[in-house]
Amino acid sequence: MGEVVVLGSSTSIEEWERASRVPKDELPLLTDEQKEWARKVGLSEEAYTRSLLAGRYGAERIKARAEVLSTILEDMLKRLAPGVKLGLLVFDLGKDRCIVQLKKGKREVRVSFSEDLAADVLDVRDLQSLRELEKILKGALQELKGTSTQRTG
Repeated sequence: MGEVVVLGSSTSIEEWERASRVPKDELPLLTDEQKEWARKVGLSEEAYTRSLLAGRYGAERIKARAEVLSTILEDMLKRLAPGVKLGLLVFDLGKDRCIVQLKKGKREVRVSFSEDLAADVLDVRDLQSLRELEKILKGALQELKGTSTQRTG
């Protein structure tokens, strides 16, 4: 499996609620730096700890989604271009995009597509979304036959 990187963060209401239900004595301990930061921003240590915990839950959710997308991309590559590997998948939440690096030998190409398309592929799994993602991969594979480049889909 290629490397999966998540840039940015996202926390759902469910993750906040989950963090709020953790008994106080089971909360992770803050470092001295985190305690100082909580004081600076005017939060209690407990509130800050719960916000960090909710953030961790969100990061775990996004990472798991990215890994599922990575598997889908790798399955598509096996079918479309045996020998081409997924080198990297970046979920860039701040820019609402995903970046994929494809590699074959020493050659590589990067292509980006919207986070909305990734969400459709992961959540809806409709044929249209899968075909759109496949079309983007096919374009990148054509470029991989040439030289190293970057494109947006």
